[in-house]
Amino acid sequence: MITWSIAIAALIVSWCAVCAVSRMSRKTSLLIRLPYILLGAGALGAALQPFWLQVHYSLAEALLIMALAIFTFTDKRRRNGF
Repeated sequence: MITWSIAIAALIVSWCAVCAVSRMSRKTSLLIRLPYILLGAGALGAALQPFWLQVHYSLAEALLIMALAIFTFTDKRRRNGF
């Protein structure tokens, strides 16, 4: 059950990162855009990890994914634009 909740949190992080990139203008610097792209790709990989590789999350990975999910979901800059 914990694996599913962490995978869902990782998908939330990935979704929020994709939404943030899609709201950016074409003039947004690559230094601003690249971390969100890497965050989305890494979160998608973290969501698929236990199902593809049959490896469970460590405590550090679980806490990091949950913290990123909370951060990306409640980030005020995300709602106000860049």
